[in-house]
Amino acid sequence: MKQFLCELTDMLKVETALARLEPFGISQTYVIEEPSPKKILIGGLAKILPENVKGIKLLPIPSSIDWENQAMAHSPYYKDGFIQVDLSELTSKKAPSFNLYPGPGFGDISHETTQLMLENLAPLVNNKPIIDIGSGNGVLSLASYFLNAKSVIGLEINQDALLHAKKNKTLNNVDSSKIRFFKKLPENFVVEKNTVVLMNMTYFEQLKVFETLPFIFQTCSIFAFSGILIEQRDSYKKSLSTLGLEVVEEKKLGNWMFCIAQKK
Repeated sequence: MKQFLCELTDMLKVETALARLEPFGISQTYVIEEPSPKKILIGGLAKILPENVKGIKLLPIPSSIDWENQAMAHSPYYKDGFIQVDLSELTSKKAPSFNLYPGPGFGDISHETTQLMLENLAPLVNNKPIIDIGSGNGVLSLASYFLNAKSVIGLEINQDALLHAKKNKTLNNVDSSKIRFFKKLPENFVVEKNTVVLMNMTYFEQLKVFETLPFIFQTCSIFAFSGILIEQRDSYKKSLSTLGLEVVEEKKLGNWMFCIAQKK
């Protein structure tokens, strides 16, 4: 079996496209709708790559890494083809479970930085609009959705991870109007003041975000940060202070720090 990814052209309907792809022995298909510019992608596995099909353009696969074998060998959360995220176990709050395809982004959920975020997510996101910056494979965005966030926007500049997050969104049959993934915020998007911002990124990646999205930190009120080494704590808190933020809660796991910050 070979991985395939294709774009529908000529305003082709998904049902028609799937029928045209069926002779190629397709399986494990998923559908991604890109809102801006509007386009529809279909991916999955095929016995033969579906080339030269009317109304369907074959696209290159974002990555050649065998993610499933990587997950099978290294992830304690891998089972039956998926990374299984049990929110009740991870957050100590009754909540649904959801699945992730192995792939680019955060990998699985075993890293301390991701676990710190998940363990502290529930009270932060309940009935709040969420912006997940550096959303990777969508794990924190999806967790926020299932923990009753009002709305979720995942921002990810890595095209491979962005595509994978959208694939995970389709996998979990979520309300597409309440959780969306973008490379950058749509034009004319209004950021609500009570928005909670999530960032699970390295210190240096976060510094770049501070520079490129200053209005986020001027507008929003609550921020949850992870991905900071304990040895970077003092320097990091000074960086937050220059943005007008102060740390109101800190937690540690292994060599990593999680914190909640708000406007001074």
